[in-house]
Amino acid sequence: MRHEAETEAAREPLLVSFLYSTIINHPTLESALAFHLANRLSSPAMLSTQVMSLIREALDADPDFRRNLRADMLAVRDRDPACGCLPDVFLYFKGFHALQTYRVAHYLWRSGRRVLAHYLQSQMSQHFQIDIHPNATLGSGLMLDHGTGIVIGQTASLGHNCSVLHHVTLGGSGKKGVDRHPKVGN
Repeated sequence: MRHEAETEAAREPLLVSFLYSTIINHPTLESALAFHLANRLSSPAMLSTQVMSLIREALDADPDFRRNLRADMLAVRDRDPACGCLPDVFLYFKGFHALQTYRVAHYLWRSGRRVLAHYLQSQMSQHFQIDIHPNATLGSGLMLDHGTGIVIGQTASLGHNCSVLHHVTLGGSGKKGVDRHPKVGN
């Protein structure tokens, strides 16, 4: 991705600073993701440096998150004909951003930090118009195409290598005390 970002920087001088600060100057993909998502999700209630620390914590603690990050990027690049290169996925595709935000919130949820997980879910919904409950179970290699209006409920599961289009809801049945959300396989 770094090589593609350098190529794009050479083609478009107005984006040189943005591409360097967001991708090229970072030693790892994880560092770049933490920086970029933190800048997208920050608010007066939580500074970008605080969000970045949360993202780094989740990435450092969960090797599956690091693998899923790469699989999700490749899924979008390989399946979306509108995607020209990996920097496009990383910088501009809000379905990808929402999915990585979910992965941080899911880590927090599993760690017992549910209020903070709900905060990130709310920020995801506000900034990307995608609502994924932190307790949902999502596989790797996912593509949330366009993303607007996607809702994935608390007990929903989505297998590996799935694509979800805009305005899809994996919502609940409304029943209490039962597993109430759909399950989508690989």
